[in-house]
Amino acid sequence: MIEDAQNYANYMCYIASNASSHMTNWKDFLDLAEKHNGATQLLNEATKSQNSVEQIRKKFENNINSKKETLYDSQIKYLSKLNLLFGSDFHLKG
Repeated sequence: MIEDAQNYANYMCYIASNASSHMTNWKDFLDLAEKHNGATQLLNEATKSQNSVEQIRKKFENNINSKKETLYDSQIKYLSKLNLLFGSDFHLKG
């Protein structure tokens, strides 16, 4: 379960870090374009950053469910072992 939880958390951090970086770039390019009278190259870079955020969002949506399922399965197995060891009912809230 620990390994699956770490994989899930690492994936979430990876996605968040990449999205944050591209969103910062997007804002910076827009701010610079505004200061330089809508410079085309800066606006193009802002658009690229915005497109990168969208690609990251799609990647997240395409991959998160399998990671959630893997973690959930690990949690169920772990709770089953706790139940065997301690004779108590442990439940996940779904």
